[in-house]
Amino acid sequence: MFLIIFIFLFIFMPNLYGHNILYFLSFFSYIYLFFNIKIVSRHFVIDWYFVLLLVIFYAYFSISKYLSVGDFSGGYVFFLTTVLVYPISVSIIIYTKCYRNRLVLYKYILYASVLQSVIFVFSLMNPEIHNLIINSSGSERLIHLSSYAGVPLRSFGLARSYTFTMPIFMAFAASMMLFLYMRTKSYKFIILMPMFLLVSFFNARVGIIVFGLFLFLILVKLANVKLIIKCIFFCIMISIFSYIFMRNGNGDVNVYQLTRLMDGVSEIGELLDGNKVGTFSALFGDMFILPKTLYEFILGTGINIYERDDFNSDVGYVLDIYEFGFVGLIMKFFIYGYLLLKIIKNTNSNRFRECFYGEKQMIQLIVFGFFCLLPILHIKGNILSVNEIMIVIFLLRTALTVSDVRLGKEICI
Repeated sequence: MFLIIFIFLFIFMPNLYGHNILYFLSFFSYIYLFFNIKIVSRHFVIDWYFVLLLVIFYAYFSISKYLSVGDFSGGYVFFLTTVLVYPISVSIIIYTKCYRNRLVLYKYILYASVLQSVIFVFSLMNPEIHNLIINSSGSERLIHLSSYAGVPLRSFGLARSYTFTMPIFMAFAASMMLFLYMRTKSYKFIILMPMFLLVSFFNARVGIIVFGLFLFLILVKLANVKLIIKCIFFCIMISIFSYIFMRNGNGDVNVYQLTRLMDGVSEIGELLDGNKVGTFSALFGDMFILPKTLYEFILGTGINIYERDDFNSDVGYVLDIYEFGFVGLIMKFFIYGYLLLKIIKNTNSNRFRECFYGEKQMIQLIVFGFFCLLPILHIKGNILSVNEIMIVIFLLRTALTVSDVRLGKEICI
């Protein structure tokens, strides 16, 4: 149970009264790694090139922002990645003995997703639990956006980014449940899928895009018409019963969420027809702000405009270009691209051994899906940051760089 909670906190990174949970997790991780240094050195292969990239990018972003506004905080995301995320990932991989079987890691990620679903149900059914969780975040902005006149409207569950990366992760998890069901024919996966989708859709409509793309990729790779029809029918029935069950707990919330969901589908349809309405009107309208000079466009202004009073934006491209310039934007995409390409290289290695039938196909599906999604999702918000998606990529990459000396060979490098 300890490891489930630990991985849950690592993936979803909920703020506790304004404090970043990663600092606490890294503290325990460093202690664990220190007392198990022999095991770490025996099984783990450090990607020094990647570490060097992080250090270089950290230096560039810090110096760039300091020259612009006299503030060294520009490289904060790379600081978190190098000093916090990387060691925590290594400690989890070593603790779960992924050098023997990566299946253990996948199971605990699944358990963490189930735990999120359970917390989601309790916070949705009981406004007091919802308000307690939201108030514990220490974020006035989150408290203001999550309720109206004391009635909870969004931000259900326990996470840091309720309306962006957490719903993205849960939609991704739902799509993996579909993949595993089509591979194993086990009904436990198809039962979990609508649960994960409800968590995603009730918090943000961006999950529609994530699940839709992965659904398309899965159908292309595992085309089976009879199984697809059976799966869709089963999911619709579970979703209807789940919705009826939760509607009995808090009808006002569910009507509001259902309306938002249908509006989101309508807005996507309008966008495909060339019309920008609702959210897309804001993203491609008032929020699409770029620096005024070519120098600032290339190297940035050092100003974070996410929550400014005079002008602000949620668009990831705008945030990165305005603060760090086009050069900084390319650097951040390069980091993600490097990790994803390394994972593909891992799975294509002759020394790679599947821990279950279809693992290689699943990993490559995840990588290709993220390659397609990251540029799209960066329009909605700053996806190129320390979040649930980065954690999954890091855990995958780290799990694929361990070896089992008992077998006399590396699982994968």
